This record gives sequence, C-alpha cells and structure tokens, in this order.
Amino acid sequence: MPGTLTPFITDPQLIRHILEHLDLWVQRPSRDPPSQEVSHENGEIVYEPFDDGWAGYEGPSAMLN
Repeated sequence: MPGTLTPFITDPQLIRHILEHLDLWVQRPSRDPPSQEVSHENGEIVYEPFDDGWAGYEGPSAMLN
C-alpha cells in the first residue's frame, strides 16, 4: 500500500518490558565457551579456498583434519 509508514521499536528496555508483559521474554542461562580440545588425529589446521558466493571477497576458510 503506497504511503504506509511502518514504525519500529528500537529501545531494548522497552522491547524487554513489552515482551515481559506478554510473558514472551525468555532469559536463557549463559553457557560455558566451547572447549579448546582438538578431537582430530593430528590437530592440524588446513586452510582451503571456499567459494561462498560473495563476489570480491576471497577470505580463507579453516578446516581441521
């Protein structure tokens, strides 16, 4: 519909207040970071090219062998 204005609420405190009022706010417990242990045989990191479809960005990707 032409000329329609769609407002957005961007204040995090207001968003939380609204969601808590609607009983939709879920506070998830924090978790420990992933372990740094390498479960592969030699733990070697190998960089291989990967085409992710983003033209002009040819950053390396990492794989564990």
